Amino acid sequence: SVNAILQWLNNTDNSDWLPPAIAFLIDKTKRPIVADFFSKLERLSAGLMIMRVQGNKRIVRYSKVLREMEAGKDVMQTGSPLDLTEDEKKSIMQVLNGNLYLESLPVRKYILQRLNSAISEVVPIYEPRKTSIEHVLPQQQRDGSDWIGWIPDEEVRQTWVHRLANLVLLSRRKNSEASNSSFKDKKEKYFCSPITGVATYALTLKVYSEDVWTVDVLQRRQNELLEKLKSIWDL
Repeated sequence: SVNAILQWLNNTDNSDWLPPAIAFLIDKTKRPIVADFFSKLERLSAGLMIMRVQGNKRIVRYSKVLREMEAGKDVMQTGSPLDLTEDEKKSIMQVLNGNLYLESLPVRKYILQRLNSAISEVVPIYEPRKTSIEHVLPQQQRDGSDWIGWIPDEEVRQTWVHRLANLVLLSRRKNSEASNSSFKDKKEKYFCSPITGVATYALTLKVYSEDVWTVDVLQRRQNELLEKLKSIWDL
């Protein structure tokens, strides 16, 4: 379980989490709660990345964690520097519920891969160069397409196109082919394996089971995925 969490920490966009991780492992009296500590550390690291906390501010936060540990304080308790504040939780949720695709590539890919892993209940091995993010509802829709028939209001379509509910993971090869296809073609040709006929990503499999792509479907999916992320990071 610790190794699985370390895989996620290594996928964040910085390595500032390493000093508190090493300091915690040095203290052999802490061994029984190593997995719990690393879970909280990944939560903090992911949260700081999602909130775009940069440079010195991020280093200061991890320094506070180290100082608490050196002082013999329990960093696992609520309210410690290792914990997320209520304001930080709200800030993270705003990003998760916003136009996620417009966030930086490391942020959006981390969130979707972390979510996919939780849904599939395993830690898949992601190959960055072969994994990409696809919009289900395309960024550009052709007149007369099912997409416009399901969501006639262009303004409404644009409020959904970049959000969590409308994003899935695909292989890079499939992404380039799939972009503006119909929903049926995307599901049949790009969202599943040609060998097994099953979607290769759990996040994508949930889309494959839908017959239409309406606002109701998007809202339901958004709520479900947000609840899952809230559970993963205790938000």
